Formats: sequence, structure tokens, C-alpha cells
Amino acid sequence: MFKKLIQRVFRKGKETAEGTGSETTALVKRALQIIDERVVPGPVLEVKGAGSDGRVLDAVKLLEQAHGLEPANGRLHYAYAASLILAAQFKTAEEELEKLAAAQPDHVLARFSLEAWKAGGMPSPGVFRYPEWSPATSKLPRFYADAVKTFVLFPAREGIHPRAVLFEKDDSGWWTREKLRSVKMEVAVVAAPGDFNVVGLYRKCTGPGLKKPDMQEAVAVLDAPKDDFSVVGWEYLCDQNFMDIVVIGAKDSIVINQRIPLSEKTKSSLKKVRDILVKNPGRVVGREDMMRAIRAYQNRSSMDAIEKTCF
Repeated sequence: MFKKLIQRVFRKGKETAEGTGSETTALVKRALQIIDERVVPGPVLEVKGAGSDGRVLDAVKLLEQAHGLEPANGRLHYAYAASLILAAQFKTAEEELEKLAAAQPDHVLARFSLEAWKAGGMPSPGVFRYPEWSPATSKLPRFYADAVKTFVLFPAREGIHPRAVLFEKDDSGWWTREKLRSVKMEVAVVAAPGDFNVVGLYRKCTGPGLKKPDMQEAVAVLDAPKDDFSVVGWEYLCDQNFMDIVVIGAKDSIVINQRIPLSEKTKSSLKKVRDILVKNPGRVVGREDMMRAIRAYQNRSSMDAIEKTCF
């Protein structure tokens, strides 16, 4: 079900909309309604009605009109390019990504998409491969129910906007109503460049219902290709000033769904992650090498030290 779109303005570091004008917003809303009806997010993207005469092409034309009204709006341009891929208009999609990357060199998602595309992969930073997520989401999309096993950062979208969501699986029911009472959440990021570029994401919870702070850790290797699912969430996170934190309980219930601002310290660390992603061409990393790099990182940094230095 399509959720009400918010106005787009950047105010006090917080992003709030799809387009600055009402006409743009209306065009984007109509396009998203078609996309929500026709696109089934998943590791293998399913599009009902792709091609030059499909219904998805109507969404492409609407986003093209919106982009024409606001040609300097990088989010709209990126969404337009991503919609072309849905409609199997691959050559035009590549041309639009090239234009966006040239016009806005800081729009790293366009660059990442091009790298993935030219390497023969899916341009997976494209927003429409992932389910809709917002602070109002109350039902867990199947996409995440199948993928979330422990504690992990995954990509999502809110309208046309890329989002990063930090998921925790709580099958045991550790999070009780008492522990949730006035709980405060913070996140920190640690970038560890090296032979394998490793990054750690930490979530700290405090509150009157917790006897001591609750700390969780998600670690990833950034060397994977740009379209690798484990990296896309980081690509998205580097592009925003806040993140969504979610705890999934029994039967895929949503126990916590909060959007929190990122601290200046965390945003500074994410700049280092972004630099690593920009410089790193991506390579296939075997699971054994990946786990070895993650273990080496964890052996160097205890949770107590992270809490003292990062929060």
C-alpha cells in the first residue's frame, strides 16, 4: 500500500521529500504507484510488464517528466535512471547514470551503479530493487523476513530515496515491554582499512528498563563488488544523515522501528567508509577470507573499548 509522500526540503540536516514542487510530487506519486504494483523486490528482481510497451514504461515516463521539471535534483535523476532498468531500457539507463555522475560527482550512488553495471552485475544501488521502508512500517516485507538471521545492515527505500535499515532478530523475546520503556538508541561506525577493508556498525541502547547498556555489532567487508547485497546497505548509509533501527520478534513481528539521527562523529566515520568504497574497485571475496578478516577485526577491538571511544 502506497504511503503518503512527505514534502521534500532539506531542513536542519533532515531530508523531508520527493520533489520541491507539487507537480513533481504528483508525478512521482503516480510513478511509485505503478512500480509498487509491478515490481516484486528480491535478490532476483521480478518486474511485471517490462519492455518498451509495458506498464512500467508509464512509470518511467512520469519520472522522466519529474526529472525534467527539476533537472538538478540528483535523487529524481537517479530514480529515473533506476526506473529505466526496470523497463529493460538498459542503454538509456547507462546514459542517464553517466550524465548524473558527470553533473554531480558527489552523487556516489550513480558511480557505484555504473561500476556494477560495467562489471556485468546488477546496478543494485538502484532503489527499486528493495522494499519500501519508513518509520511507519508495521509489517515486515518477506524480503527481510527471509534474509535477517542475526544483526545486519540491509538496503531499503522510502519512495525514491535510498535508506539503510539496521535489523536485529530477537527470536528469544529478550526485548520485553519493560526493556523498551523509554529506550534510547545510538549508533557508531568504525572504519578499518587494510588488505581487507572492514567496517563495524554498533548499536547502543540505554534506558530505565535496562540494567546495563545493550550493545550489538554488525561487521562487513567492503571489498565486495558494488552490487553485492552486503555492501549496498553501506552505500546507502553513506548517503544519509539518519538511519532506521528495527528489532524483529517472534513470527516476524516488528518490536522496534525507530529512525534516529546520526551523530557528527558517526557521519565523520561514514565519510571514511565512503572514501573506501569510492577507491575500492570491488572484487569477489570468498566466504573464508571474509570471515577471517572479520575475526581479525573483532580480535583487535573489544565491545568495551568501542563503547568508551565511540559513544
